[in-house]
Amino acid sequence: MPNLPENIQIAVREKNDKRAVLFVNELLGKHIPVSPSRVRKCFHKFAGLVSEFIETNYPDAGKKKSPILLIGFAETATALSKSLYDDLSDDFQIDYACTTREERLGQELGIPPIVRFKEEHSHAPEHLLYFLGDLSKYKYFLLVDDEMSTGNTARNLWNALQATGQLREDAHFVPVCLALNEKVLGTRELDGITMQTVPPHDEIVLPEIKDYSELVKVYTGELPEGEEVPPLLTEMDDKLKAFEQVKSYELGQKQRNVLVIGTEENMCGPLRFAYLFEKLDEQCKIKRRIRLQATTRTPIIPQSRADNIDYPLFRRAELPSFYDPERVTYIYNLMKFEIVFVFACSDEETSRPARIALYKALKERGCEDIVFIDED
Repeated sequence: MPNLPENIQIAVREKNDKRAVLFVNELLGKHIPVSPSRVRKCFHKFAGLVSEFIETNYPDAGKKKSPILLIGFAETATALSKSLYDDLSDDFQIDYACTTREERLGQELGIPPIVRFKEEHSHAPEHLLYFLGDLSKYKYFLLVDDEMSTGNTARNLWNALQATGQLREDAHFVPVCLALNEKVLGTRELDGITMQTVPPHDEIVLPEIKDYSELVKVYTGELPEGEEVPPLLTEMDDKLKAFEQVKSYELGQKQRNVLVIGTEENMCGPLRFAYLFEKLDEQCKIKRRIRLQATTRTPIIPQSRADNIDYPLFRRAELPSFYDPERVTYIYNLMKFEIVFVFACSDEETSRPARIALYKALKERGCEDIVFIDED
């Protein structure tokens, strides 16, 4: 099997007949706890490559001449695409949108999606795109994903956008991603920039899978009598008080490592918060561990480190979604942290089953203070 970039490892999807392989990129801040500075450095480098690529290949897009609509793909590329937009917005005339799998967003906005399209190999294939602007404004559509294996999802989105009849005649499709396989890289329809090359799925030898039942734990139900789950903090004063609890830098204070958790598509705010927290520690010369990860809809098989030291995921917790208690979500490789911040764009009632489940999972790993933040 061809060599992979050092930050990308192979995992196996659970019960997915269409695609067994999953590229686990630690620099996405998703499946594996990672330093937010490493994530931000990766995203910033990617933005530099994309900026250079656009200016070289589409010079009329530079100097804010021709408008660009940047569209991110949920769920893994939400933070990547928003970070790319932030980095490009000073030099290009660019607007931002992101696909979603959440029908509730349309209900909250009071509008229908402008397109629906499929990510056919996915566990949750239906994508929606909500956008209030005029598509005919844009000459370039920058489609951003973390990885493209065949390019089919990007093509499906482009076909759906064209089917609206709202695109101008000279509209151009520019897909970009962090990792792309060599076969896709050679196609005319997908001429965008990639930071790393990964092999096609048919060239990958899947790792041998051994029994993993003891590595999976399902968290449901209520807490023991007399124990309360922390509330979802919605008021700014309450959020500031929670942050102040971990901002004390007196000499001799016990080192308190911090984990920041995003929830499904909600990854942008957690990345910003974790990154700023890490930068503040550097300025104050505080040496503690700040890590970032997120829950996901994707069921992935974990493996014991004793059986496969190179396999990326060794523990899986299953819990209800923060956005739909009937939906199952997952978080991997939970470890002990003294303080955990969990970010969700939800409400007290809807998020309660998820908060209880994640609270149980974190406490079982030895985490001490757990704070749930409503990012709305």
